[in-house]
Amino acid sequence: MRTVERRTLNLEHPNAYYLDIFARLCWCWARARTGDDPHAAATEAETILTRHLLSPPMGGVAFNCALVADALLAADDPARAARALDLAEESLHTYGQRHAEGLILFLRARLLQSRGEPAAAVREAAERGGALSVEREAYLFGTRAEELLAALTQR
Repeated sequence: MRTVERRTLNLEHPNAYYLDIFARLCWCWARARTGDDPHAAATEAETILTRHLLSPPMGGVAFNCALVADALLAADDPARAARALDLAEESLHTYGQRHAEGLILFLRARLLQSRGEPAAAVREAAERGGALSVEREAYLFGTRAEELLAALTQR
């Protein structure tokens, strides 16, 4: 987060690099996930996604959509998070960028939870996302799914 804060990133400049765009989006995601004005951070992340990564679609668009959805869930905005997850899933199928699939499944579980769906449905979705993440060696996403499952068990 400090690295992005030290850089002056003008994403509207015609020569803005993908890495600058991605760094800024990740910074917004981290701010939302750490409680640093989650609504503003998620809104900025969503704006970056729609302005810079969708038309034309950039590499990693499914993953970036998932980050935006995660930020929107942190901002307690499940309706917009659902739209971002739908776009992420569409990108999985359209562009074949499967590396984010476990994260997307895990975030579907969090979305179900935020909507007050039954714990069994949340558990099933989290288990699917966690298992796929571990299978594909995306251990961060697998760990997050395990944490959600542990929290469900404690209830």
